[in-house]
Amino acid sequence: MERRLWGIPLAELAEDRQRAALRADEAARDGERVAADQTECSLIRQQAAMSARYAREHAADYRDEAEQFAAGEIPEQYWTP
Repeated sequence: MERRLWGIPLAELAEDRQRAALRADEAARDGERVAADQTECSLIRQQAAMSARYAREHAADYRDEAEQFAAGEIPEQYWTP
């Protein structure tokens, strides 16, 4: 019997997290592009660089969750007391 979380098959959640990682990668690339744009003011470039960093961290988190879901495991952050 396939494992589910909130009635959703873990395999489907794994695919969703992979798509989320790709979106986060895209956001990071966009932030890096703006951060490198010398026509932008320094504040905008700094904010874009920070946004890119967070997007990369989110992408890594999404990939970690996707791996766990794909392995049939439920990531700890989804455990409820």
